[in-house]
Amino acid sequence: MQNCPRCYFKKWLKTDKWNEDGIRFFKCGRCGKEQIGDYPFIRQEPKILYFDLEVSLSDLYGNFGLTVRGERISPKMLKNPYFIICWSAMWVGKSKMYSGCVTQEEALARTDKNILAPLWDLINEADIVAGHNVDRYDTKVLNTRFISNGFTQPEIPRSLDTLKMARAKYKMESNTLDYICRLFGIPGKDKMSMDDWIDIQETGNPKTLKKMLKYNRGDVRNGVRVLEILKGWSSMPANFGMKSFPNDAKMRTA
Repeated sequence: MQNCPRCYFKKWLKTDKWNEDGIRFFKCGRCGKEQIGDYPFIRQEPKILYFDLEVSLSDLYGNFGLTVRGERISPKMLKNPYFIICWSAMWVGKSKMYSGCVTQEEALARTDKNILAPLWDLINEADIVAGHNVDRYDTKVLNTRFISNGFTQPEIPRSLDTLKMARAKYKMESNTLDYICRLFGIPGKDKMSMDDWIDIQETGNPKTLKKMLKYNRGDVRNGVRVLEILKGWSSMPANFGMKSFPNDAKMRTA
């Protein structure tokens, strides 16, 4: 307990009074002011945010034919870097879907700044972020677009990567999200083709953007279901060691 708010004395004496939650009242050893004791720590489930990104093609000046010379295309051939076409996210255990998608004008201008602020807010609220290959791909892409657009660094939460979970404990024929979904009897993802990415890059077609957002949202729904299955077999405790502190609203005085 903190020092007495009236006289700042730090010694509290027990009383015979209890509140409806079974927490004892104490009184200040100097001025006699009564105050309820501290509520115990209560373990709680962490807030897990599952998210997924759909990213554009990089915009190149061109190449010397269809064969790539060497292992990488020279950076001098890069006209514009990739941008995030759309994103979707869900809190694990909740049904609400959050998402953002660029407009036709934004796709043609290759700018994603307007759709990133809501995702930045969600990540800052999360205790854990999750996704399929989220550590090696989605998080790095997102950090690149955040810093490129002038965002400050979000709070860095822990992560749950279902690709790593699948590889670490199981020997599946394939570790792609689509295959794992079919293995568990979860409906597979919608189909997208390279033509759809090219259409967005060249025309910003609103119908193709809508199709890609639907595809993206389906990946998140399926990914959350896969995470819940794999997490059930995980050796990590259900609460991941998270604790809630006493509720200040309950620390009321008599």
